[in-house]
Amino acid sequence: HNEGQHKIECFSCHGTVLHGPSAQLASQQVFDCRRCHSDQHNIQRATYLSAGPVANHAPVAGQVSPMFLAHVDCTGCHIKKRPLESNPSSGARVAVAVPEACDRCHKQGLGAQMIPLWQKTTRTLYDQVAADIDAGQAAGAQKELLDECRSLLEMIRVDGSWGVHNPRYTQQVLEEARQKLRAALGTNTKEATP
Repeated sequence: HNEGQHKIECFSCHGTVLHGPSAQLASQQVFDCRRCHSDQHNIQRATYLSAGPVANHAPVAGQVSPMFLAHVDCTGCHIKKRPLESNPSSGARVAVAVPEACDRCHKQGLGAQMIPLWQKTTRTLYDQVAADIDAGQAAGAQKELLDECRSLLEMIRVDGSWGVHNPRYTQQVLEEARQKLRAALGTNTKEATP
């Protein structure tokens, strides 16, 4: 940066430039990694809080995750450390969620029982909606509504928990996608009618 390529002023990252060993603590306090590493978990956060709008989807009243209402944050479930998949030799580690985390507050085995159920239900409905979107496109359904449906599915896919972050909200989003799909097909049918 100091040679003029991709010119960024020193204080953009380092704050007030201080030199010497005694300045190291002060310089660490002004680092803000979020300046470059931003929005890492927006979709997961929005799903957990049902705080939208994500993918032009407004929040649904009453669909906030019960775990959020119980003041459980990400570290309540993401408890198992493993190497970063994208760069395992870096030494960086990430905390992943495991079913056993549920057992710390709930009855033994609840996580192992419920997580596969939520994920299977979500994936089944997701696959049905995805197939219906493809069929709707082949039938000439309204493109805008099909794109909205795809956007809702993308939110579920990118969240990556397949319903675990907020089962009720995830189901509601998928049901909304189905309703939009019905509307897309209905709109096309009405337009085709003389």
